[in-house]
Amino acid sequence: MSERARLLIVDDHTLVRTGIRGVLVHAEELDVVGEAADGQEAVELAKVLKPNVILMDLVMPGTDGVEATRTIIGDEPETRIVILTGSGVDTKIFDAIQAGAFGYVDKAAPADELIEAVRRVARGEPSIPYELTRKLLGRVQPGGAALSQTPVDELTEREAEIAALVATGRTNQQIADEIFISEGTVRTHMSRILSKLQVSNRVEVALYALRSGLASLDP
Repeated sequence: MSERARLLIVDDHTLVRTGIRGVLVHAEELDVVGEAADGQEAVELAKVLKPNVILMDLVMPGTDGVEATRTIIGDEPETRIVILTGSGVDTKIFDAIQAGAFGYVDKAAPADELIEAVRRVARGEPSIPYELTRKLLGRVQPGGAALSQTPVDELTEREAEIAALVATGRTNQQIADEIFISEGTVRTHMSRILSKLQVSNRVEVALYALRSGLASLDP
């Protein structure tokens, strides 16, 4: 990261926010700029504090994490939101991803996993566990409207190749190294893929690649 990431922590439990702040406050390249106790406060603070990354709890009284994510991304599309929850895999997580969330971290995850997830998202790379991708994919009904219905042949051969690599969790730089092009060229291809699939983030690209057969979750 060329600049320090500015973080906003959103959770309705004070002890959780305090614990997360304690983990992140000493992490290099990360600055905790504020805390919010519910979704509405998160929306308001996001406008004032302009965080790069928001750690967003899903289940909160009033405005929940999904609605707050949708509102914040609508106002500030460049804001990257990491879903933070201990509720396990449910429809709310997929709803949050569709609303624009960039990653997911379980509250029970080790501190180093939380820090790495924030760093990845701050770099513009999604952070979603392999097993969660598998479970989310299983919730998508064939022919449903949850994911893009764009036919695979509308992607160029290179775009399909990159989409498949995104599904494996590779970063832009890793993709560039693997297929011998520049990271900037990967970013250009990614912009075209997002536009063609009419999706908002790399997580949805990964799910599309898996469902369409471009990539596989099998070892």
